[in-house]
Amino acid sequence: MSGEGRRELKYIIHEDQRAKVLDIARNAVSADEHAGVLTDYISDGFRGPDGELAKGYRVNTLYIDTPDLRTYTQRLRSAHIRNVVRIRTYGEPGDVTPVFIESKRKLRDRVVKHRALVCNAQEWAAADAAHPWETILPPLEGALGRKAQRWLAHTRRDKLDTVLTVHYVREVYTEGRSRLTIDHLVSATGKQDPTFLQGPGLTRLIPQGFLVLELKFDIRKPAWMRDICSELNLVEEPVSKYGLGVAHTVRTDRVGERKYITPPTLTRAGRAA
Repeated sequence: MSGEGRRELKYIIHEDQRAKVLDIARNAVSADEHAGVLTDYISDGFRGPDGELAKGYRVNTLYIDTPDLRTYTQRLRSAHIRNVVRIRTYGEPGDVTPVFIESKRKLRDRVVKHRALVCNAQEWAAADAAHPWETILPPLEGALGRKAQRWLAHTRRDKLDTVLTVHYVREVYTEGRSRLTIDHLVSATGKQDPTFLQGPGLTRLIPQGFLVLELKFDIRKPAWMRDICSELNLVEEPVSKYGLGVAHTVRTDRVGERKYITPPTLTRAGRAA
């Protein structure tokens, strides 16, 4: 099991550190081939490592969980093995972007992800159901259909239902299978209509001025990633967008949970403010 999955290291950085991160990585990475210019979302002062306008995409993720929020409480307990089930698409309302069903399993220091493309965002929006996956997935056939049925069986067995939708703007830079991502404008909407995947995020989860940096790799951290962490004195910390979303939009009366789920960098910044 120790060799299964990929490493995903997360950090909270200030906007002022972003340029340094990309300057260190500039000779190794290039923008993701599917990325588009992000000037509709972020300042054109944000430039990629090649000096061009920052590129990436808007991410929309619908999270589903058990009635007692098992996935969320696993995160609160810092369980070594955790499972997340979600639906993901991209872009703005009306964009015909792909919709994926996903399962994500954290195994101590590694993450195993499975995803399947099942339809586009307009087809999903037309499902008109409390559980649109029940409408979309059953007609699928072949290998994709079998994968969808396994995913669907999981949702039925554990009685998974809509909890919230998380939205953010993601810059993506790659070197082979190694990825550097920077997330801006991270927000969430609790109990959002599950057919409205691309809707606006109503509650900000990461304060203005801060970004989420993720470094993803298979076995050994590339030298340029090590240089980023060393030169900026970065320390890995737990950053759960789903956990923050629940704490800020669903269990708003649990102040202790919100404090616990908040990344240490943001806690220290709040004290200093």
